[in-house]
Amino acid sequence: MNITEFLEARIAEDEAAARKDRRHWSEVPSPAFSADRVLRDVASKRELIKRLTYVADYAWAGSYAVRDMGSEMIQALAAVYADHPDYQKEWAIG
Repeated sequence: MNITEFLEARIAEDEAAARKDRRHWSEVPSPAFSADRVLRDVASKRELIKRLTYVADYAWAGSYAVRDMGSEMIQALAAVYADHPDYQKEWAIG
């Protein structure tokens, strides 16, 4: 499993959890924990991954800094899930 596949799997888990029991989410008093917020976060992360993967994979020749920046941003997104058993320590930034 590569880092992008790992991220897509974790995001799918987040989405499934938000959709599973919307009633539970609506009982939480903070909008920061609403199912709708989680679903917007999921959509946003998917779009970021798509764009950053493109940058990391197709940066024009000689633009290593841009390519590396795309890869590092994907690593930053994955860092949220560092406590997951499938997270690989070589994905850590720094």
